[in-house]
Amino acid sequence: MATILGFTSQKMSPVEKEKAVAKFSDAISTFYQHYSVYLKTLDQVCSTDLPDCNLLFDIYVPPATPTEKKQLLVETLCSTARSIPQFGEKPVTTLFKYHEDSACGVDGKM
Repeated sequence: MATILGFTSQKMSPVEKEKAVAKFSDAISTFYQHYSVYLKTLDQVCSTDLPDCNLLFDIYVPPATPTEKKQLLVETLCSTARSIPQFGEKPVTTLFKYHEDSACGVDGKM
């Protein structure tokens, strides 16, 4: 299971955001059977990234995830972002945060 939280100060219409989430979801589906993808746009005054409009991913995965798999995931998210016109060559940062299976609940069950 993986949860991907994306944050950006890049302005996007609801349709553009929906398409971006679909692209990131397609990319993640090659790595995980169960996953969630969220993309939150922040007002530019809420970010120090100006004028770059950085894209930041917080990636929540189990701690035993192999380094090679994490590297491929980082490369895939970056190349996917590069394929989205609103991001192009803007910086993409990924941060891994870990959760044990016993620290993850879905639908009221651990």
